[in-house]
Amino acid sequence: MTGTFFERFSAVVSLGLLAGLAMTAWLLSQLALRPSWDAAPRAGGQMNAQVRSAEVLQTDTSGKPKYRMQTPELSLFDDGRSQMQAPLLVALRQDAPAVRARASRALVSADQNEITLEGDARIERQAYGKEAEVRILTDWVRFDVSAQTAETTAPVRVNQGATVLTGVGMKFNQRTEQIEILSKTQMVLPSRQTEP
Repeated sequence: MTGTFFERFSAVVSLGLLAGLAMTAWLLSQLALRPSWDAAPRAGGQMNAQVRSAEVLQTDTSGKPKYRMQTPELSLFDDGRSQMQAPLLVALRQDAPAVRARASRALVSADQNEITLEGDARIERQAYGKEAEVRILTDWVRFDVSAQTAETTAPVRVNQGATVLTGVGMKFNQRTEQIEILSKTQMVLPSRQTEP
């Protein structure tokens, strides 16, 4: 009885292997017959367009200018990302001077919500009211457009009027204009001269 069981078991296993081979051969033939236009799209990251001397203006829902971007060279990639050479990014505000950001280049995410400035990145705001001019200098900085924040882990220097603040890493909130230096903070205050 055990002999017939093993014979039947081995026959069933053989039939299963034969059916598996037949199914694999059919799938491979279907893949070989597939038209070329059904092929998977090419890998992302390949440049598909380049624009010289570009200027882009983004408005809010009421049509008022919100952001302006200027660059002598804009490269667009097939995965939705873009790269700008020597960009000028300007956040236009109703109640205060514009915030300007510059760098050697900028990388923009596919959803256009994240912009990373690289190489001699600068963020500047002119003085107004009782507020002194602000200038932030760092190697790179990443902007979150919807949150209106900027941050870096690189060394940073902040000049606010005659006050100088240095450190490593920074968070900047454009709405509140608060700057947080994350570590190794040093501040140089202007000296006060006393009258005789």
